[in-house]
Amino acid sequence: MKLSKVAISTGLVASLMFIGSGIAHADTPAPSTHDIALEVINGNYGDGGERITKLTNKGFDAKVIQAEVNDILLGKVKQTPVSTKTVEGQPTKVTSAQSVSDGLNMSQNSGQVNIQALANYMVANTANTASYSANEWAYIISRESNGLADSVNTSSGAYGVFQLLGHGEYSGMPLSEQIAMASKLPAGSWVVYN
Repeated sequence: MKLSKVAISTGLVASLMFIGSGIAHADTPAPSTHDIALEVINGNYGDGGERITKLTNKGFDAKVIQAEVNDILLGKVKQTPVSTKTVEGQPTKVTSAQSVSDGLNMSQNSGQVNIQALANYMVANTANTASYSANEWAYIISRESNGLADSVNTSSGAYGVFQLLGHGEYSGMPLSEQIAMASKLPAGSWVVYN
């Protein structure tokens, strides 16, 4: 990192730090470990060695970031959403016919779902045939769809937050139906790494 002082014609001196080919301003806040961990969960840094390389190249300690990722997925740290993309559309209007439970809109059929709230709901309010813990459900939802209610795997046709396997018939399925189907699937339907 080089520090360059640039004199302005009025005699004032301004300092700029040049980093690589870009300019970093002193007032630009650095992303927090939590923010980077959420980006890792979102898949922005890849997996395994690729993730470590990308994090290291950006000046982050991969072990510290991974520890934060683990804490988020295990529910030790509250997961706050990182704004990686904006999805525009009509706001969902909640009516008396729709069920809102534990922060979840059961008639939601698109957009981001609160992963931890859904994981907790799966354990407390469903058959949970697989007997997964809330942490395991959070891991599954994060890995399968990143909590997108309308996520579609183009190669397998899997749909929704749990990536239910189908042949296009699940498109538009509300969260309540996705939950009902996923809660009845046996252990082994998803692979959970400890």
